[in-house]
Amino acid sequence: MTTKEDIKNQIHYARKEGQQAGIAAGIEQEKLASARKMKSLGLETSVICEVTGLSPEQVAAL
Repeated sequence: MTTKEDIKNQIHYARKEGQQAGIAAGIEQEKLASARKMKSLGLETSVICEVTGLSPEQVAAL
């Protein structure tokens, strides 16, 4: 039998997981936006990769 406390803990855990996933997605989107800007400014792919942590394939796909 699931108690009220168990349900509260499950909800808290799910909310925390969702927040972490959202933060990770936001960070990834910001990396991509920065890479797009750097690419538009003519920076070399190797520099963009070093700064953003993206792979050369990810940068090339932008």
